Amino acid sequence: MRDSAIEDLYLQLNSMIRRSRELSNDLHPGLSLVGYTFLSMVALEPALRASDLAERLGLDKSSVSRQLNQLFEAGLLHREGGRPGRRGDPLSVTPTGRRALAADADRVRDRLTCWLADWDEGDIAAFGAQMARFNSSVDASLQA
Repeated sequence: MRDSAIEDLYLQLNSMIRRSRELSNDLHPGLSLVGYTFLSMVALEPALRASDLAERLGLDKSSVSRQLNQLFEAGLLHREGGRPGRRGDPLSVTPTGRRALAADADRVRDRLTCWLADWDEGDIAAFGAQMARFNSSVDASLQA
């Protein structure tokens, strides 16, 4: 019974991953899902460094540097101290980056509103609570 429930969850998570890719089409023009993830992480936790992003996401430093360079060139992200190539310097989101994140969030919320149009408020809240519980479990297992 549990194995069947895990299999159903696995299939639903795969579907959700596809949906996240669909949502990435609504993001800032020219901004990849990875770039958006980096920008969002820095916005949530100012002073992150490139090495922190690489470690948390399990990416090699050269891949992180390439993605970050695109964000710097687009004027969405800034390296504190302004010294190019300094992976140890803290990162910050520029005002342009904050506006892009806000606009992107509005577009995603609009899409979610359409997708959940026939859900009642209680179902939406319960779904959000279950997702939060799942994410907490994942975070706790990654820190163990």
